[in-house]
Amino acid sequence: MLLITSVSYGQNKSLADNYFKQGEYEKALEIYQELYRQTPSNNTLFIDLVKTHQELEQYDTAEQLLEEKNKSAAHPHLLIELAQNAFLQNKEKEANDYYEDALERLKDRPIFASNAGRILEEYNLLDWAEEVYLLGMAENTNNINLQMRLANLYGIQGKLHKMFNAYIDLIEKEPRYTNTIQHRFSYYIEENENNDANKIFKRVLMQKIQNEPQLLYYDLLSWVFVQEKDYKKAFVQEKAIRNRDKEQGLRRVKDLAVLAYSDSEFDLTSEIAEYILEEAEDDDLQTIFDAEHLLLQVDIASATEKEYPKVVDNFKTLIEKYKDQANVAILEMDYAQFIAYKLDEKEKAITKLKETLSRNLNRHTESRIRLLLGDILVTNNQFNPALIQFTHVQRNMEGQPLGHEANFKIAQTSYFKGDFKWALTQLDILKRATTQLIANDAMFLNLRIQDNILDDSTHTALKEFAVADLLVLQGKTDQAIQQLNNILVKHDGKSIIDDAHFKLGELYYDQKNYEKAAEHWKVITKSYAYDLLGDAAFYKLGMLYEEEFHQPEKAMEYYEKIIFDYSDSIFFVDARKRFRKLRGDFNPET
Repeated sequence: MLLITSVSYGQNKSLADNYFKQGEYEKALEIYQELYRQTPSNNTLFIDLVKTHQELEQYDTAEQLLEEKNKSAAHPHLLIELAQNAFLQNKEKEANDYYEDALERLKDRPIFASNAGRILEEYNLLDWAEEVYLLGMAENTNNINLQMRLANLYGIQGKLHKMFNAYIDLIEKEPRYTNTIQHRFSYYIEENENNDANKIFKRVLMQKIQNEPQLLYYDLLSWVFVQEKDYKKAFVQEKAIRNRDKEQGLRRVKDLAVLAYSDSEFDLTSEIAEYILEEAEDDDLQTIFDAEHLLLQVDIASATEKEYPKVVDNFKTLIEKYKDQANVAILEMDYAQFIAYKLDEKEKAITKLKETLSRNLNRHTESRIRLLLGDILVTNNQFNPALIQFTHVQRNMEGQPLGHEANFKIAQTSYFKGDFKWALTQLDILKRATTQLIANDAMFLNLRIQDNILDDSTHTALKEFAVADLLVLQGKTDQAIQQLNNILVKHDGKSIIDDAHFKLGELYYDQKNYEKAAEHWKVITKSYAYDLLGDAAFYKLGMLYEEEFHQPEKAMEYYEKIIFDYSDSIFFVDARKRFRKLRGDFNPET
């Protein structure tokens, strides 16, 4: 009987809530009244009943209910509800009196500060909510929940100086919240160092360092410099941290070096790597290897063609040094990749990788080598041997990220061969892939094949497009652009045309020819907006106008198009976040 009653209550409550949302307040009221008669102790239901009377402008009835409840349960939130009821009738003085009474009651019962503050925030009475949280914290300075709510409220109010101070104080009390709070900081901190929030945050930290130079402040200062991609200043802070605490490891410094390298700051990467080699203990072999490996990667990335022989010598030196260690396999992979793609010695690279595979390797390392070997074979037009390597990894690493990657490479290689049916079979498996990047790549390739395979029984256009994709993979971008332009002329009116425009946009973007990139993506937004690549083209244009053309208003137009017309797009969430950030919302994720 209890179960039946519970189910009946839940169903009726849902029905009433639905009526309320649809604005059918009379129907909602009838059900709420009956449910409240059955369960008069249900506070949620009571507030629903009050709000329904208010929507029907039955303020006297709402006030009567609240006053009766207030006599039997002296909770501060009831006075806040009475204040809101008065406010809805434009009785401002009466509302303020209720708010003052609520504050007085909270002084005796500060345990209710969190709930009272939350209700005030819902009514957008932020100054009152701030006072409530401060009152609650005065009674209990260690109330983490209240301090978190107060810090978040400061952010909503735009009181960034107070917000940053409140969050930093919270980290000092509870270091376990550091990652969570840094995530909240990221709502405000931008790559642009002239952003107001960035300036305020750094000013707060510098003031704290001057008053009491704790490691936490240097740590946060390093973090904000990383967000601004000012890795040189971040490096200064990391060195300051190590000077104050020699027990600090080098992991953070290594991570900083990798970030600098990924943003092509090669001189700084080398400087950090040299610092690591100076600071590393003699027996910390992995750290030493990582630094030397990073220096080698800088050589590879920054070397001119005339300097390639020197890079080869550096490879040989390091490979000789680590020949008896497991790390040598990583060096041999990099070496094979270098001679395959920089020196165009693909056959030599293939031989080197096969030699590495003859060693005793763990499954993960072996799989990575086979994937690289397969990639080189594909760029050398040796599709079947490549498929053998990818299939080996697929079976060995089934269900793991490397296995999913192998699946995609099998599909991609089959696509290059013109075996579109087998490619689709592999892509279907990848719908369950957990690696988002692979899943997205698989989805786009799947859509391209599905969208064009029926357009031409001979698949001529799709085969020609696959040739363009392979040319890109082989680093022959100019030839790929020519191939795609030929497709636009030869297959005008076919479904492949929007794919060709989208791909051309990507290639021109990679060449930093942003005007040409925009030109091709705009063709899609004007003529193929509701085909498969419409949302992707709007998103690409939004990013282009935001990050390269620096026209935020125009970027917002493209993001807004995704928000309103493509709600099921994979770009929807990020487009909405970027739109809100450009609009100036304090928290673009809410």
